[in-house]
Amino acid sequence: MTDPVTLSYSDLAAKFADSSILFVGRVSFEDRSAAAYKSISGSRAVNQIFFASADETLKAKEIRLGLEIDESRFHFLDTHDPIQTQKCIVETLRRVTDEYFDRLLIDITTFRREELLILLSEIRSLGAVNLQRTTFIYSKAGSMAKWLSGSIREVRSVIGYPGEIDSLKKTHLIIMSGIELNRAKAIIEAYEPFSVSLGMVPEDESVLSSVYRRNLELRNFLTRHFDQISSEFDFSASNVSSIKDLLKRIVADLDAYNIVLAPLNTKMSTLAAGAVAQENPKIQLCYAEVDIYNSDSYSTAGSEVLTLEYCDLYI
Repeated sequence: MTDPVTLSYSDLAAKFADSSILFVGRVSFEDRSAAAYKSISGSRAVNQIFFASADETLKAKEIRLGLEIDESRFHFLDTHDPIQTQKCIVETLRRVTDEYFDRLLIDITTFRREELLILLSEIRSLGAVNLQRTTFIYSKAGSMAKWLSGSIREVRSVIGYPGEIDSLKKTHLIIMSGIELNRAKAIIEAYEPFSVSLGMVPEDESVLSSVYRRNLELRNFLTRHFDQISSEFDFSASNVSSIKDLLKRIVADLDAYNIVLAPLNTKMSTLAAGAVAQENPKIQLCYAEVDIYNSDSYSTAGSEVLTLEYCDLYI
């Protein structure tokens, strides 16, 4: 498997300079939600389709309008309604098949994890020919704010990944933890699992040293407060193949349980979790919806992007 490639923004533009591009993005309140698109479209014409939040913040609207793209190219998601989100993604993907392109570039940077997983499930409708020329792009952050999100509104399974749940079996929860303690804590409390495998990204694999320290604080809190944590594991923040192999090994020993997987770390690791769940229908993926995000200072933009070919996700 070929894992994500790290590029500068100028190298990203050069990589696809000779291709006719359809760019699919997700505008949010983060400046980096538009960074990859701007780098590619800065000196050439690029067709585009963007998702945005129906209840977008003023900052998100400012970023969206700053792209100077026709309103018809935007599709609005109700972030509190996963069924509407799934329908909107399905309808938008139908539009993709009407477009001409050599390369389909999907910027996953600011899709919410639930949205990204639904997109990953539904994108298979595009067919093998289109998927062979599809690339995921992720704009790396330079720093993360002290707090990212507020209280939990709801914990739910992700549409397209219901798992095979048997009422006679106990539940084993696998948490790919990040830095949002509120999400991890709420998921454990909602599922009340018999046992938990708790994963974190080690320092040498972490995207930022500051993120590692916060991830460690989350780990220490959870192990002190939840007796169900029966095992721990380390996983990569971006090495998709190693993440997939690791999750498969963990799941292989859980035939006696209902398996729930909570991907709470990077978007690349979320893609890996989604791919494993697609290959193993026993796994249920879950998502914790929050009531508010730190839209004023969620993150700062870094100077690099990661790219991953769609087909490499399944090798």
